[in-house]
Amino acid sequence: LQCFFLWLQPYASLKLQNNTGLGTQAGFGGMLTFLAIPAGAGGAAAAPTAGNVAAAPSPTAGAVAVTVTASVAADAAAADTVAGAEYFIDAPGTPGGGVAMTGGYPAGALTVTGTISTAQLAGLASGSHTIFVHGRGTAGGWGAFAFGALVLDKAGPAIAGPTFTPSPASGSVGVAVHAPANDSAARGSHLVAATYAIDAGPTVAMTVNVQAPIASLDAVIPAATVAGLPEGDRTVTIRAQDALGNWGTSTPPPTFRVDRTGPATGLVAATPSPASGAAAVRVTATLTDASGVASAEGFLDPSGAPAPGTGVPLVPVDAGFGGASEQASFDIPAGTVATLSTGTHTVAVRGKDAAGNWGALATGTFTRAGAVADTLTLTATTSATQPGNVSAPGLLANDVPIGGAGRTAVLASLPVRTGGSGTAAIRVSCGGASAPGVCSNGSYRVTLTAPASATTGAARQASKRGTYQFTYRMMLGGVSSAPATVTITVN
Repeated sequence: LQCFFLWLQPYASLKLQNNTGLGTQAGFGGMLTFLAIPAGAGGAAAAPTAGNVAAAPSPTAGAVAVTVTASVAADAAAADTVAGAEYFIDAPGTPGGGVAMTGGYPAGALTVTGTISTAQLAGLASGSHTIFVHGRGTAGGWGAFAFGALVLDKAGPAIAGPTFTPSPASGSVGVAVHAPANDSAARGSHLVAATYAIDAGPTVAMTVNVQAPIASLDAVIPAATVAGLPEGDRTVTIRAQDALGNWGTSTPPPTFRVDRTGPATGLVAATPSPASGAAAVRVTATLTDASGVASAEGFLDPSGAPAPGTGVPLVPVDAGFGGASEQASFDIPAGTVATLSTGTHTVAVRGKDAAGNWGALATGTFTRAGAVADTLTLTATTSATQPGNVSAPGLLANDVPIGGAGRTAVLASLPVRTGGSGTAAIRVSCGGASAPGVCSNGSYRVTLTAPASATTGAARQASKRGTYQFTYRMMLGGVSSAPATVTITVN
């Protein structure tokens, strides 16, 4: 151990004193410290000096041994020569405890060489390492250390946030693969190559856009390849290689979805049913697709399979499509419902998913309520007045919905002769009522009255023969149907 005494005498006005104040130096003093330096670390008298420390190859991935070189020169003034040299990695050690270096010893000045084996390199972490070199003189003194750097890069480029467009994909178009790769954390070697592989399949080269530590990796998976993949999430292994040969891999491997099946549509319902035409009919449906429902369309009484995109757009209940399950609806305007024929009508719904696939049509029905035209046939009698009764449900027997509760009938127009040359009068009433009308339950009475001029039975029969018509409306839930015609034929 070499010890040095250091005494610092400041200006007296600073009052820094370590003297007792007695003796010849009374009143003077200064800061005092001791430095302890390991022998050889700072260089000893008559010891060699080292310099020009270099490691090659550097940077390196550690696959091959690294050669360390340095220049060492003896203290010429002391007539010394260089007898040896050694190196340490990352921290100077005890002189004589390092890795010996070769050279043409003894010599006044020479270049020394050492080797860092692949086994040593395997034990070092990626990053910058300091190589310390010093020499030993023939007299036995070790000189001060000189140092250089070794850059060790054993890690491949980092790959983060790959994207696939489109995803989900149906195979109708290719899928663009994009991934940023960064080798900066591993000492910044240039990126030189990249590949992708789907589901552990064959590797396919990707384009590296620039020879730099940070680059973009790009490729397009052909549509034919996508079309041949099984449906579902496909795992893609993306790798990039730096200039030192290190491969990096995106962890965990990203995925993109292959989807060639459109949304399933269920629970298609139309309300109200029966519909009178006084209000719109709302059609609702539930659509599901693992890739997300992108849109939906509806049809009224479709013929065959309509072309995709030609239907009425549905509105999602949550105001935005995109979920794996969506409820949506569309309205059939009241004016359209009013023009429909009475009876059953079909509504159909299908959806499109995020991959552009259309699903199959799913159907439901609703009933267009209304009065239905009816007929009645009578045989003329010889009497002056001829009643004919129609019992309930009478007018309502064929009205839609057939047998539905709450239906009633009301007279819309009085009966008139539409055919024949007779002159008999006709009246429609509810039972024996004198006022014209029909019964709310659909029953009614037809009364034929021959004119006073018909004095014989034959004349009375002849006066009644012909065709007569009147109209009525069906009432349902307070809403009136369009008029329906009842045709009475008297033979």
